[in-house]
Amino acid sequence: MQRQRRKRCLDKPMKRWTLQEEGRILDFIMANQPMEVPTARVYYTTLINNWNWTVEPNLIRHKVKNMKKVYYKMLAWRQQAIETGDYDDDMIREFLKRRCPHFNKLQQLFSEDIKAKQAIASTRSYQMEEDLSLNHLDNADSAEEDAVMDGLKIEIEESDSPPSEEMPQFYRSGESTDPLRNQDSPETTELKKEHYSLQWMKLEIEKERLTIVREKIALQREQNQEEARYKILQLEQQERMKKLQIEKDAEVKMFELKLKYKAEPKPEM
Repeated sequence: MQRQRRKRCLDKPMKRWTLQEEGRILDFIMANQPMEVPTARVYYTTLINNWNWTVEPNLIRHKVKNMKKVYYKMLAWRQQAIETGDYDDDMIREFLKRRCPHFNKLQQLFSEDIKAKQAIASTRSYQMEEDLSLNHLDNADSAEEDAVMDGLKIEIEESDSPPSEEMPQFYRSGESTDPLRNQDSPETTELKKEHYSLQWMKLEIEKERLTIVREKIALQREQNQEEARYKILQLEQQERMKKLQIEKDAEVKMFELKLKYKAEPKPEM
């Protein structure tokens, strides 16, 4: 008999926050330290009254938590980008501006939090901790694996009949497929998740960088076309000016010749 799962419906209030509203929340927190004192509800109720908002204090509290979570991820990514040298300062600032517009304010508020320090430390020690964890798993299992493999060899040599269909693949192949041995420790799994998250963000910023490069190329092409059109207009104007000057010089010359002709005495008949 299958047990029916009861669906738990949580009617949580939803709100789409604007950048201005997010900035006001952070400004309030910066101006009213310590944060969430005496309680989170009282603290954020004061904020709501200041701005005449019609939201629940708990909704603002969840929003602050989400902004902190994004800040920690962006902080870890920035640290990795600086250490690897894959991106220059302009690219880092551009990516942070798009993904975490209030990064500077969040930095002022939460840079000393233990989670912020852990985010930076995790990027520095990820590879070392991963190697140590994997080596620990290999060393712990090596003796057990050797004993199991020796036992398998003896059983296979003593058996005269081919492996039956009921015999597990573990014995037929002579290779250990124990799923417990292939599982990573919780620490390694968490580090890998963070690593993959950072790799995803790295791909995202690379895509952003290519977009910016394409925009710069298009802008440069348009600028070159404008400069070419300006030079053509400039040359045409210079050509017209030269033509007008030549015509003016010719008129002056003709006028001088006429004056000279009139000034000369006419011969008597």
